[in-house]
Amino acid sequence: QAFIALGAQAARGLIIDLRSALGGSGEVAIASALCDGDVIYSIQQPLTAPARAVKREGERIWPDRPIIILVNEHVISAGEGLALSLRELAHAKIVGRTTGGGLTEMSFVPLADGYVLTIPSGVVLGPLSGKDQPGHAIKPDTEVPNPSIEELLGGRDRQLDAARAALLSK
Repeated sequence: QAFIALGAQAARGLIIDLRSALGGSGEVAIASALCDGDVIYSIQQPLTAPARAVKREGERIWPDRPIIILVNEHVISAGEGLALSLRELAHAKIVGRTTGGGLTEMSFVPLADGYVLTIPSGVVLGPLSGKDQPGHAIKPDTEVPNPSIEELLGGRDRQLDAARAALLSK
């Protein structure tokens, strides 16, 4: 609903702040709403098998306007998948620090007493490139150091400022 409302208000573009996104789900639905493409990303599992396409969920609702994504070293898993998809399918620019390197498919092995072992069991591939990312991480187009606590307390955020500048330059 927010994407529809922003599009209707003639928003110049969109900045998505994924900093410290520790994974989860929903990246396929979000990417589907923001860009075209039948395949959001692919997973190669095991590494000798053909890649399995992860298909879009629903129609694109965001107009053809710029997207900037903020990332840092704490972004993993679903956040990395969203950033990769939007970079390749929506030409999104990525600003910040290289992500944590969790751009993999996970398998879960039950252990005793309710514990579960989580292990990477596949590699996420770009929807257009069909390639794995070095270190299973997303390298930003514009590298910007994390803001310090002092900067944030003073109302300054150098990464957000860089994202705004990137959006205004489009």
